[in-house]
Amino acid sequence: MALAEPVRFLAYVMTYATIEEIGVVRRYVELDKFREALEHAPAGITDKGSWAYWNVMAGCYPTPPVPSRHIP
Repeated sequence: MALAEPVRFLAYVMTYATIEEIGVVRRYVELDKFREALEHAPAGITDKGSWAYWNVMAGCYPTPPVPSRHIP
């Protein structure tokens, strides 16, 4: 499933993974893929702290708003 939806997988990694788990993922996934995941992040996964951290790590500043769901 993770390979079928890499953006969603990386969004969860950026939010919930430990530093050790991120290190394992980084062995196989380049920073550009993390940037892509930030650009297309699904709403409702990432918290504000993780969003800010990963945007700075990816060189994206000022940090854009966290993706959010819009319920009519």
